[in-house]
Amino acid sequence: MAPISQAIKTLQGLVVFLLLGIFGYNLYNGIRGLNITVQSFSVETRDRLVPPALTICIEGSTYSFEITVYGKLLAQGNSYLDTYRADSPELSQLKDVFSRCWILSTGDEPIIQNPAPVPNVPDMELTYNRSLDNGSTNSPIYLNIFDPLQKNSQFIFNRFMYLEADVNRAISFSRTQNIGINGTVRNDVRFNIVDEFRDPRWTYSSFAKSRITIRAETFDILKTTDVPRSTPWSIFRESFTLLGVLYSFYLTFSGQGKYKPWGLLHRLLRYYPIEHIKYRGTNEIQENLVTKEREESPSPKIEEKLRIFLDKFDDAKYNT
Repeated sequence: MAPISQAIKTLQGLVVFLLLGIFGYNLYNGIRGLNITVQSFSVETRDRLVPPALTICIEGSTYSFEITVYGKLLAQGNSYLDTYRADSPELSQLKDVFSRCWILSTGDEPIIQNPAPVPNVPDMELTYNRSLDNGSTNSPIYLNIFDPLQKNSQFIFNRFMYLEADVNRAISFSRTQNIGINGTVRNDVRFNIVDEFRDPRWTYSSFAKSRITIRAETFDILKTTDVPRSTPWSIFRESFTLLGVLYSFYLTFSGQGKYKPWGLLHRLLRYYPIEHIKYRGTNEIQENLVTKEREESPSPKIEEKLRIFLDKFDDAKYNT
């Protein structure tokens, strides 16, 4: 039985040693990832979206605009279109580049709907008429597409696209949302812009008409959430688990209740088997403890066996 018992103990030790390596590695990775942020992904479907905003700037010429939403023409002077002249404070750093700018924005109003209230019509259209008076040539336009929920990105110069004016274009967009580690929410738009067919008859003697169509590519919002890779609570949990494995490792090689010089848990818990305790006190206390130990012992001590042997030896001597 001894070889089998030793083999079982060795196998148990290997298993505990393997668990010790696994949990130790997890704790090491947890400590390394304490200040590392990762992202979790989810998708949220909505039935209404805020469309992207457009900043349109020109160098010259004269422009007029019309806005339609699901085929309905909005009145002139509506709140969706704002004009910025070269002397506007917002254009103070760009007044030598642009003579005038317009911003098409619905603010935080989600006017793009699913399903569409009117089928088979564009979600939103911006039609602009460029004046051809005084022999004006096809001067370019500067177009910036941004999220209206981010007010600080409307006049970033390196985001402007340099485009030919008399071209129909379509912008398809989707929305994203990021939740930061401290709970801050940041919205953004992703978009594609393509050229579309423009009827040559839209160029008249005094003006040229062009159009920008805005449509939703999808109503699914990609949401990313910043989360810490490790937390102090997870580090504590991994440490507690590792201590449990270490204790199992100790019991495997030393046995439960046995005292070894390297038995740190015995020292930490102040627990020692009774045969290794040095008692301090009266002889009566010592005798009581030793008597109790002997009563609980399942087999006689060696001195008891020796006393019985000597007694029998004396009996045999006097009987002869």
